[in-house]
Amino acid sequence: MQMQSKQMDMPLLTPFKIGGKTAKNRFVLAPMTRQRFEDESGTPTSLVEAYYLQRAEAGLLITEATNISATAKGFSHTPNMYTPAHADAWRSFTDSVHETGSLIAMQLAHAGRLSNQRVLPAHQHPHAPSTMDVNYFSRMKNAENVMEQVLCSPAVEMSIEAIKTVHADFCHAATLALDAGFDFIELHAAHGFLIHQFLSASSNKRNDLYGGEIENRSLFLLELLAELAKHVPLNKVGIRISPVGKYNGVDDTEDEALYRYLVKCLAKLDLAYLHVSEPNWNGSQPMSEALRTHITSTFTGCKIFSGGYQFQTAEERVKSNTVDAIAFGRSFIANPKLVKHYAENLPLHEVRKEFLYDGAQIGYTDY
Repeated sequence: MQMQSKQMDMPLLTPFKIGGKTAKNRFVLAPMTRQRFEDESGTPTSLVEAYYLQRAEAGLLITEATNISATAKGFSHTPNMYTPAHADAWRSFTDSVHETGSLIAMQLAHAGRLSNQRVLPAHQHPHAPSTMDVNYFSRMKNAENVMEQVLCSPAVEMSIEAIKTVHADFCHAATLALDAGFDFIELHAAHGFLIHQFLSASSNKRNDLYGGEIENRSLFLLELLAELAKHVPLNKVGIRISPVGKYNGVDDTEDEALYRYLVKCLAKLDLAYLHVSEPNWNGSQPMSEALRTHITSTFTGCKIFSGGYQFQTAEERVKSNTVDAIAFGRSFIANPKLVKHYAENLPLHEVRKEFLYDGAQIGYTDY
């Protein structure tokens, strides 16, 4: 009886349904690139496993953006999932997470133009929807093994054949991830990565069936979901979008219509969840209430929202019955036991921004 009372007062501690499974609470570890993988093999080390297990009080953990192929890479020292060896390395990792009672999703990503020749096979140019001037950056280590911000290399416009290859790479990586024990895969269609580059008029200047009108710009993603459905159950597929914001050289601030259309299309599919990264966490204007209402009323499946949430605002969203769970990012970095902080009303630690990327234990597992 006392536990029921506590859960009523603390709605984030209640379980929720997602993709036919039950998460133990409504805390989600947001996907955050930390660049702590030891080398470019992209396989998890004991340090990476410790990082995620420290945060396994969350009902759902989502890995940082994971490369679906060698040509999908945008940042150094990031995870990979495109060979059986990668799947084998992740399998014990997922077993450990499941032993805590948590669920885990792998976010699958292609960086597109958000890359540099230094991290791509044979120093090839990145692929993107369109060739444009470069005014965006990646992070990678220099010759002195120091992480630095690097101007991305000029991108090559993708051919139809290249688009089909990337679709196949996503399907292959999704199959490997589910075989490795992940409960779900999440498509990274946000924050200036390749799928987002196709969606946005600011980065997609094509004049074929993948460019121009909203319906055409959405086609890359919708065709990908149709292909995925041939390989994995869609109720094991989530998708992350970042409406009406500015990220990594992509600007959707004036394109509510795109996301109104896209969410209508996604609502017709039996997806595990829709993950909405709100724009104001990085300085963009907040999402309009009209667009928020459209998303939450149109997509009737499981919805996860993220972006600068505090405990109180997270509670308000969950109590409104319009959102199922809240993903926390930076607060989970600095507070591995974030759920405990919430349950016991403990003070929160501040993020040490100088240790967000690169390094070892400091700012990663030593909080």
